[in-house]
Amino acid sequence: MRGNLIKEIGQAAGFTSVDGTTKAAEFALTAIDPVECTEPYARPAKNGHYLAATVTLETFPALADDMIMMQSPNWKFIAANGTTFNADLGGNSYGCLPEAEMIPARVGPGEKVTGKLVFDVPATAGILAYGTGGRTQWEWVIPAK
Repeated sequence: MRGNLIKEIGQAAGFTSVDGTTKAAEFALTAIDPVECTEPYARPAKNGHYLAATVTLETFPALADDMIMMQSPNWKFIAANGTTFNADLGGNSYGCLPEAEMIPARVGPGEKVTGKLVFDVPATAGILAYGTGGRTQWEWVIPAK
C-alpha cells in the first residue's frame, strides 16, 4: 500500500553500504508497548500517549561511510484508519526514561546496542514506520493493548 517493507516484531531489517554491495547494519524492533515515564523531569505526552520501541542494532565495518540515526524525525506514526500523523513523534518524549535505557542517538561502525525509542503519538495502536534519506522504509503494526 505505502511501498514499505512490512516487518513483524522481532524480525530483522537492515541497511547496505552506500554503494549497495555490503551489509552495513541490521536492526529489529523487539517490542512496541505503551510506556509510563519514570524520570522526575518528564512531561506529559504532547500528542496523547507514549510508546516505547525496544530496538537491537548491530553495525558492520561497511557503515564507515555512513551513520545510523534512529531519532524521531526518521519515524512516522500511521493511525489504524491509514491517516499519517503529521507532527514530530519526539513531542515531549525527551527525558521520559533514564538515558541508560535509551538507544544511543548515533551508532558508528562495529557496534551492537539495545535500547528504547520513546514516541509521543496520538494513539497506542496503528503503524510505526522508519526510513531515512530515500532508502528502504519499513513498518510495524502496533496492536491494540
